[in-house]
Amino acid sequence: MKITPDRRKPNLHSPSLLGDSSGFSCRSDASRSAITKRCRAALFACLLAAVPPPAALAQSPAPAGGAAAGAAEPLHHGTTKSSPGLPPDNAVGHIPLELRETPKLWSFEFGVGVISETTLSDFLTLDFEALDGPGSGLIYNFTVARQIKEFDWKLWGKQLRPQLEVPFRFTLVDESAEGLIPDVNLGIVLRWQNFPWNRFLYTTLAAGTGLSYSSPVWTADNQQHPGRDRSEIKFWLPIEFTVALPRYRNYQLTAFIDHQSGGHIFDMGGVDAWGFGIRVLF
Repeated sequence: MKITPDRRKPNLHSPSLLGDSSGFSCRSDASRSAITKRCRAALFACLLAAVPPPAALAQSPAPAGGAAAGAAEPLHHGTTKSSPGLPPDNAVGHIPLELRETPKLWSFEFGVGVISETTLSDFLTLDFEALDGPGSGLIYNFTVARQIKEFDWKLWGKQLRPQLEVPFRFTLVDESAEGLIPDVNLGIVLRWQNFPWNRFLYTTLAAGTGLSYSSPVWTADNQQHPGRDRSEIKFWLPIEFTVALPRYRNYQLTAFIDHQSGGHIFDMGGVDAWGFGIRVLF
């Protein structure tokens, strides 16, 4: 087949120019049809190469990070966004409040208390009375605690997460007669944090037991138990109630009771104090 230049005056509406912009035209319709077919075949082959087969789609790798497709997407403060197939109870708005923040394992607390004349049983009836006399005064608590366990209990369809903590408390006892007396406490505490009103006022209640050592013995201890031998070692029973705004739950106001007693082992009877403070989680 021979292709010759077309020396005629070009026609802008000529079909030959639409297919060939170089000024040459093909004299054979059969050749033009063959070229068109080859172009269509090449275009179809490119489309087939760009689309992976179904088997490759089934074996495609998981997204980066090892998470499967459709897995929960992490949100701020330790929350997760539920997949569309999950029930409404698993939606972000229905996640319990205690699960919405990354848990803090350490806490520091400072509190100021009053040496009390009333005993632990009197506190149950909300009878708080300060001690008068040489043993009266204030206590200053400095407490560092470490959470060692958070339980995951299910009771009547509710998820409960009490925490087990180990507190160390250094107390300065400022008495009217003796001045400052150092007091050291170490124990174990169970903290309850599942209360139905936590969405409005985050609340915890902690109670535990341990050992206390003071030297010399509190003047209040001698004052309330005259004529009895008093021990510098006692059992320690801390009780604490905390409240905080849900958005700032790591900054808590505390109300506490410190009860120390010989427990009929070290001696008979003990001393008590109650007060208020602030607790910070970190």
